[in-house]
Amino acid sequence: MLKSSDSWFLYVTVHTPDIGKHDAKCLETARKEREEDMVQGGKLLNEDESDVNSVTSELEKSKACADEKAVKRDVWAYVEDVYNVEKPQEKDEDMMMTSQIRGLVAQLGETFEMLTNRLAEEDESRPPPRCNLLRFNRLVGSVWVGRQLMLIRGMSAILLLSAPQLQLTSSCGYTRMVARPRSYVEAAVIAGEATWFTYSLHDLLVLVFADMTRIYAPLSAAFIWISHLALDVAAPVGISIEIDRRCVGQDMDSGLLCTAGRIVIGSSDRVLLLLWLQIASLVVALVIASAWRVGRGYHACKANDGCVLLLGTAQAFIVPYHAAPLEPPQYDAASCVLCGLLAIPRTRYAFNIVLWSTTAIELPAAYTTTAVIPDSRARETVDHFFEKLESIAVETGTRKRRLLRALGLLYMIISILGSVSYFEISKVNLANDLYWPNFNVTGHHAFFANWLNEQLVLGLNNHNIALDDPSINLLGSYAAPTAFVSTVNNYGAWLQHNELSAIEASIAGLRVSDACNAPWIFTPYCYLDWKKRWQMAYSNQRQLRCQKMEKNAAVYLESVLRNIDYATFAYCWGSAFETAFGADLRQSSDGQDWLHSMATERLPLQDETALWRQHNLSIFQVQWQNYKRIGAINSYTITNAYGIAYPMTLMALNGSYRWSSQTTYKMYWSLANDLSAIASNTSGISGLSLLRTSPRFAFANTSLQAVLTTNLTLMSPLAKGLALVAATIGPFGVTDMVYVRVPAAVSSVFRDIIQMTRLAMAPSVHAQAAYNQITPLGTSYPIPKKWLTPNYGSLGGSPLCQELIASKVVSGGLTCMPSYDLPCLPTSPVQSK
Repeated sequence: MLKSSDSWFLYVTVHTPDIGKHDAKCLETARKEREEDMVQGGKLLNEDESDVNSVTSELEKSKACADEKAVKRDVWAYVEDVYNVEKPQEKDEDMMMTSQIRGLVAQLGETFEMLTNRLAEEDESRPPPRCNLLRFNRLVGSVWVGRQLMLIRGMSAILLLSAPQLQLTSSCGYTRMVARPRSYVEAAVIAGEATWFTYSLHDLLVLVFADMTRIYAPLSAAFIWISHLALDVAAPVGISIEIDRRCVGQDMDSGLLCTAGRIVIGSSDRVLLLLWLQIASLVVALVIASAWRVGRGYHACKANDGCVLLLGTAQAFIVPYHAAPLEPPQYDAASCVLCGLLAIPRTRYAFNIVLWSTTAIELPAAYTTTAVIPDSRARETVDHFFEKLESIAVETGTRKRRLLRALGLLYMIISILGSVSYFEISKVNLANDLYWPNFNVTGHHAFFANWLNEQLVLGLNNHNIALDDPSINLLGSYAAPTAFVSTVNNYGAWLQHNELSAIEASIAGLRVSDACNAPWIFTPYCYLDWKKRWQMAYSNQRQLRCQKMEKNAAVYLESVLRNIDYATFAYCWGSAFETAFGADLRQSSDGQDWLHSMATERLPLQDETALWRQHNLSIFQVQWQNYKRIGAINSYTITNAYGIAYPMTLMALNGSYRWSSQTTYKMYWSLANDLSAIASNTSGISGLSLLRTSPRFAFANTSLQAVLTTNLTLMSPLAKGLALVAATIGPFGVTDMVYVRVPAAVSSVFRDIIQMTRLAMAPSVHAQAAYNQITPLGTSYPIPKKWLTPNYGSLGGSPLCQELIASKVVSGGLTCMPSYDLPCLPTSPVQSK
């Protein structure tokens, strides 16, 4: 209009000389109108400048608020750093997530405060937001929280629904696990939180099913909440322990790495089931919505599509003031806040949190012709028009709209309270990476570790059992701030002889062993090669015994050499090995071929195992010794519902040599000492061969007992006890120390007795009290009953040691029995309990 008036004024100014007085008056009137227009334009420019200043002021306030929040985040970060020091079991990622959740709660609180303030400030004559507040979770989740955090929040709730609730309790001096199902309220809250996963899917599917989102989304959420709640109440997840011992030898018989089993405290199957229920509910809701739309002839209103400032979810759910086809959508302040549009007071601008920018808000096009007239009376007319429009809107359905507003506000409050309740309920589960409520090392871990160590020694393996089974209980309380885990120091040797004689485990252990330590494997060799072409027994009598050991791969030196790093072995023992074996083997083509194959041939594990079986080798059984302690690292794993396993240590025993306190060298002192004696000028067998077929055979004219005496391993003359042993079972140096394991039936019976005893005591307080009244013996020295009548005197009980200086009465118990740990103590006998 101004531009048109300007052109007309220029036009009449050019033609002024050709017009009359009447036209001159018109021209003067036009000039006055132009002056008024210019004054009015100046006022409008001043108003625009004032608006710009207001926007700048609001932006500065927003920046100050952002700086204040940044300071708060720094404070939270510092607090969480301190919290992380006090609770090292929580990882940094968990603390970061905790900070994000707290920040989210703070933002929701601020949003709630802003909404209530806006609602309080609105005049009662203003049209209410209808049911928009009833969609608070969806709108705030999509706009303010984000799809990723909604997904994480829903998955965390699904994880909690897939994890059991167990509690370690003590009763009458006994400790056991007790299942504690969730209450209906807790299950309902967590099931409601699981629907956030579906909200994130709705946020994605709005691109495809925008016209049906308002129908199928609430329906699918209801299906999911009901199904998750019913499943958790009817069939809560249990907890189980799987005992499956797997060991790998390190340096063969000087160290073992074992896993005893795993405890499953969450069900990955339940996680998958809940996810499938989410997807199935979504599909069913889509089918129902499609059928309903077709049957009712429903066509979704797409009035919101014209507002490009709203996200897809907001366009699908938000309800504007006007939905008539010819009228553009209008939104109240509270709904705009839910959609991420923050109106700046006293300006024509809004701040968009999604785009993080300000946006000018223009009046609808339907009012442009009257709104832009530069006349104050016209503007008053427009304001009066809006006042009439508002009064008409209030006169129709005021009570219904107030009820919807109250319900929306109530729903928003319940949503925020539900979030806070969820965090309150789940804080125990989220306190550790296992998602195990109340788990601690001195309680749960110590309890399970002691029980597992006991069961493993008793031979329990490949067994699944529920951890809250009444038979799983131990004497004592595990509520103290400190605890200990009991184990046996010879567990590595026990595993070596009982569990690791299979050839698959032996081959794997040899291949990770230090080749320089291979000669210390305690086995008196019978043959050099699998074809038994070169014999190695140091006496004729032992070579005859070797015929009964031919299925034992440990009596063949080839079994070891072909599975270790031969170059490393040659570096450590090459000179002695060449003297003891190589010089004779190189005299024949078979020997040369065999040496070449040992240095070059290395088959895959499966092929090597098959080759052992082809040579009729079924076990790899070493003999008993105590010159080295076999280490063992044993653990079990705790697997949460996400399938993440965390190892927990049962025992950690380091392997070590104990040459100064050994007692088994006199029986056989290992191939390592044989090779050292071959290389020594003072051993008596220097430079000789260890092959029986060699003309340089070291023991053709002497015995290993004589070599042991020369090296002061044995004293000459022998003590009376040792002389009696040599005369009874044979000369020293060639005695086989065969380990005799406890029969499996005996271990099974003993384990069953313990289990039935604990099972009987678990439900009965009286049985526990009666059991506690049994006074255990401080000392118990079992001996054969026949030995009591003559009242024999004992001069020792170990064939590995000399006799005692003074005899002890047998009725007082046996003394100095063979032991892994005790040296020979002729002057200080130790009673065997």
